[in-house]
Amino acid sequence: MESKDREFQKAIIRILILMVTGLIVWNLAVSVTNRRIAAIYYERISAIFGAISAQYPDMGHGDWMQYLTATGNEEDGEAFLHQYGILQGDMPILQAQTAQKRFQITGNLVWILICTGILLIFICYQKQRNRKIQELVDYIRKIEHGIYRIKIEENDEGELSRLQNELYKITVMLRESSELAGQQKKALADSVSDISHQLKTPLTSCLVLLDNLAESENMTEETRRRFLSEITGQLTSVSWLVQVLLKLSRLDAGVVELKEEEVSVSALIREAVEKVGLLAEWKQIDIQVMGEEEPFIKGDRHWLEEALVNLIKNAIEHSPEDSEIRIQVEDNQVYTCIHVRDFGSGISYEDQKHIFERFYRSADAGEDSVGIGLALAQEIMKRQNGYLTVESEPGQGTVFYMKFLKCH
Repeated sequence: MESKDREFQKAIIRILILMVTGLIVWNLAVSVTNRRIAAIYYERISAIFGAISAQYPDMGHGDWMQYLTATGNEEDGEAFLHQYGILQGDMPILQAQTAQKRFQITGNLVWILICTGILLIFICYQKQRNRKIQELVDYIRKIEHGIYRIKIEENDEGELSRLQNELYKITVMLRESSELAGQQKKALADSVSDISHQLKTPLTSCLVLLDNLAESENMTEETRRRFLSEITGQLTSVSWLVQVLLKLSRLDAGVVELKEEEVSVSALIREAVEKVGLLAEWKQIDIQVMGEEEPFIKGDRHWLEEALVNLIKNAIEHSPEDSEIRIQVEDNQVYTCIHVRDFGSGISYEDQKHIFERFYRSADAGEDSVGIGLALAQEIMKRQNGYLTVESEPGQGTVFYMKFLKCH
């Protein structure tokens, strides 16, 4: 505030200096004009006395001095001039002098009024400007305390109004960033809780099985093998979960550089099916690849295979034993689409809204279901300029669509 007051005082001093300078210049101009009028007056008097001198050449110096220094005969002289019709107001020189004096006085008054008006306008403007600046300062202080829900309504034009608008835009961005940070913080807390739960369950199961193996001396070989197989399965699930989480974290952090290369869809499907072959054999599920087209798509082969593996794995987990999964390729001028169809229990309409959320598990999900594979597939498809959608009817199975547009 002290700096503002100093600036305001400096501005007032500048205006006062301008006023005084203007008055001085004005009076100098009037003074020059007065001198010009006096010169003209002197020339007229000289002409009069020149004419008298020519008419009376015998007048001596003493006579001239007597007439030039004569006083007290103003009334006689004025009567003489009136006799010839010459009035005081009719004399151009006297008129000019009178008008000049009036003009000087009027000019000074007008200049003072104009400068005073300018000064008052400036003071009012400066007060309003200081008020707006103080509002901005208060606004910024509220932002510093995390109060973002403030709206500036300003329709005037000018640098302060533009500054207000820019500040409001920044405030909106800060508010959105703050809200996003809060959402991310909550999502992180939920993710940590979900991860802890997903890791705790199989690890606890492994500890219980290991305690039984250690304490049961009379356990049959068949039971021991079953326990070991169960432990292996639980540890495999933990390993898979950790790998998926690491892949998701790399995608979220933006450290993954996805390639854009020509990828054969048939080769992509073949390699993905090979990776889940053992899991399909355990449940005696037949994976059928349908369609004779062999189109190519653009994307990162490794990550597209990861997405497809997760879709097929999800289909296997939700399919009954001795069933089948169909993978079909659809290719046209607009897009290429990979269909992954299972004939399981299907997904309810309510669960379909959340199926791609991380760690979301439907009500009929199996014990081995983690709820992270579909989220990873969705994230990969987004970053590959593709779309992942689902169609499902309860009791009739589910179809996932990996769609790649040809004009992205």
